[in-house]
Amino acid sequence: DDGEIYEITRTDVLEELLKIPELLSIPVKSIMRSPIITVDVHSKIKDVKKLMKEAGIHHVVVLDMDKVIGTFTTFDLLGIMFRRDIRQGFQLIRENKSLDEEPILPYIREHFIPVSPDASLKDAMEKMIEHKTSSLVVMEYGKAIGMLSARDVFREARKLFGRKWGVRISGLSEDTLFYYPLIKNIKSPSWKCY
Repeated sequence: DDGEIYEITRTDVLEELLKIPELLSIPVKSIMRSPIITVDVHSKIKDVKKLMKEAGIHHVVVLDMDKVIGTFTTFDLLGIMFRRDIRQGFQLIRENKSLDEEPILPYIREHFIPVSPDASLKDAMEKMIEHKTSSLVVMEYGKAIGMLSARDVFREARKLFGRKWGVRISGLSEDTLFYYPLIKNIKSPSWKCY
C-alpha cells in the first residue's frame, strides 16, 4: 500500500516458523533427506552436474576418503556457470575454456554445518539462521546420513498447516477479477478476494 518493495528472505521465514510450537519438536530424522548423494572430492564438475540433474537434488555431500569435507549445491553450480571473470566495457566476454573438466574441489563449501538426527527442528532452524545457510548435513557417529534443507522445513510446515492458513488477495479490480475466474469463483472460506 505504501509503494515500497519489501524483501522476505529464507531467514525471515525460518524466524517466523520458530513461533509455531507444533513444528518445533519434530525430530530432524523424520523429515531429513536420506540416503544422501555423495561425490568424491576429485569428481569433475560435469559429473556432479549430471548426477544432481538425474537425481533431482540440490545438494551433494563431498567426501575425501569417506570423510565429509564439504557440500556442493546448485547455487555453487550456478556461480561456476555464470562466472564473469573477463569484462570489456559493459559486455561480457565468455571464457573459451569449459569448466566441466575442472575438479569440484575449488568450488565446494568447506564450512558445512552438522546436525544430529535426534535434534529438533527448532535446533536445526536456529542453526540455519545463525550460520546463514540453507542446508545442514545430518551426522551420526561421524558419518553423514542425511541432508536437511530449509526447503524440507518449509514443506513440513506447509504439510502441517497448509489447510489452516488462509490467503487473501487484495487490490484486484472488477476488470481483473473478470480475467481470473479461478480467483473470482473460489468458494473456500479460507480464501477471500477484495
